[in-house]
Amino acid sequence: MSTVSARLRRLVEAFGFDGNALDRLVVPGRRGPAPTDLAERLVLLRTVDTRGLAGLGPANVEMEGATVEQVRPLSDHPALPALSTEARDWLAELAAERSTPSRELDRWTLVITAADLPPEVRVALVDGSAPRAGFDLHALGPAEPPTVDVRRDHLNGIDALVVLDRRQPLSDALRQRVLLVRFVHAVGVDRLRAGQVRILGGVRVVDPEVLVAWPLWGIADAPLDFVSPSDRTVLEDLRTQVEPGEQERWLVVVVDEAGDHSPYTLSVVDGTHSLVAAPGFDPVLASSTVRFKVDCPSPFDCREPETPASVPLPEPPRFDYLARDFHGFSRLMRDRIRLLGASTPLDEHPASLQSTLIELVAFAADELSYLTDAVTTEAMLTTARRRTSV
Repeated sequence: MSTVSARLRRLVEAFGFDGNALDRLVVPGRRGPAPTDLAERLVLLRTVDTRGLAGLGPANVEMEGATVEQVRPLSDHPALPALSTEARDWLAELAAERSTPSRELDRWTLVITAADLPPEVRVALVDGSAPRAGFDLHALGPAEPPTVDVRRDHLNGIDALVVLDRRQPLSDALRQRVLLVRFVHAVGVDRLRAGQVRILGGVRVVDPEVLVAWPLWGIADAPLDFVSPSDRTVLEDLRTQVEPGEQERWLVVVVDEAGDHSPYTLSVVDGTHSLVAAPGFDPVLASSTVRFKVDCPSPFDCREPETPASVPLPEPPRFDYLARDFHGFSRLMRDRIRLLGASTPLDEHPASLQSTLIELVAFAADELSYLTDAVTTEAMLTTARRRTSV
């Protein structure tokens, strides 16, 4: 197993997700103007996906130093009772900010406490005294600064990479320009954009520029104005080819030009001109090798072409292994030349060039044969003839 494969296996074992997870905690009242009746009582929680959020109530949310009064999906904020008009307008603005890309709003949950929040906010999802079922990461905090990112403690990495080519009905203008990147888990994937994905390498096409990087589950809202309607439909249909619980792990990357046959390196970095891995990504697994011409035939295949079964194999040559002297070797070579059917007939004249070369090689073979026999004779005690051999 390679070093990268072993590192990937260890990362999956340490940080893999089987269910949902808390991804972000925001105290919006500490980040800007807010109505007085909610400024210090509202916390927003975001999860990796929407699994396990149904039926979430005040009894399922624990907060150190505060009592939870209401728990609702952010999309359900108009149903909150006893709020001022200013508070409702503020919640509507918060919901509008989190409604793009699509399905983003469904991942946010608002938590309202009975009194002001403590200086350090820590939230946990529970079922009684146990962590809430179906959540691998059920706690976040403390909130310093007010936005807490779970990626501080959990590393992610690239698990697989696919170049869309002939297997998808894309137009020639988009073939080999779309890459699908699958990560170990979904935490932090939805925040990756074109400035955090770099592709380096190439000979004829050097360092293709990343135009779009967007999570697969929100691809319908990606800025793909340069893509034809038919290609956009193909990209949106990719979501149906991935299981619903797996869509959050995939990132769609579109480059300005398809690469050549040489290998490239795709990296998740901390900024456009940086080579440092993005926060929350394993330094080794934040990069992966990619080839754009996987589905293209290459003339540089090292595999030898198969011999058709209809072509008969040539008959192996017949050698007389009893030929051990000058005359035997000479006769053997003359017979071989006649069998191969030389372009000119064999010249048997003793002074011809053919006869001279045959006799020269036969003489050398006779000498080697004699030396071989002599060595074999002196190696045996019963046949040795020289005193030094005994």
